[in-house]
Amino acid sequence: MPKLNFEISLATLIPEFLHQFLSAAQVDRESITCLDFEDLRDAVKNTKEPELEGIRQFLAVENEAAVAKEHELTQDESLEQMSDELDAEIEAVDDELYHKYTPGEIKYMLGEIIDNIDLLYGIYKAHADLNLSLSVGYRLKSGLESGIVVEFLTVTESPEFLEDVFLIPMKNYFVSDDIIARMYIVYEKEKLDQYKSEFDKISAALQLKQGGDDTPHVHGPDCGHLH
Repeated sequence: MPKLNFEISLATLIPEFLHQFLSAAQVDRESITCLDFEDLRDAVKNTKEPELEGIRQFLAVENEAAVAKEHELTQDESLEQMSDELDAEIEAVDDELYHKYTPGEIKYMLGEIIDNIDLLYGIYKAHADLNLSLSVGYRLKSGLESGIVVEFLTVTESPEFLEDVFLIPMKNYFVSDDIIARMYIVYEKEKLDQYKSEFDKISAALQLKQGGDDTPHVHGPDCGHLH
């Protein structure tokens, strides 16, 4: 498995890494998607934990005013409204813009997920019977299609072997005492050399961002750097 020519010191810095990677000059920022947020929305929509409020609001899974109004409708009116809402939702999901996100939004969501990973991991696994895994799709300006997969699993679980991916190395894979995160970049096997060239350019830019400030500082998970 090839590796990205860049190493993250702490898995808790994944949100910042994603923000910097997706903000790179080689990435088409209008192409960033994450369809897996829909599964996450379904997993948390009926939860009441206040820690997940940021995720629920971002994914727009709860509208208390709409729920209250629904109770005032007759059965026929309620069914008609449900049908209209379903048609609107299907139309929205078919719209490419429905799934698009900015690098900042991806950073925010991954930050919320990691901050609440012990709670969220169990909720998601109970809902989907799968490990929590998110694939952030994007297109490079060169025309190559790719994606970054962030996979969460407990220390007792083994990651699945994935083909046609670059591993993003980390010195410390833990996001909590019991859960680790791994990250991969998807590529097309027959175009490996083209992908490697593009990823090397992005890695070089990330290295420059790390070393661009001569001001001494204490390394740590909250310093904002990926060293």
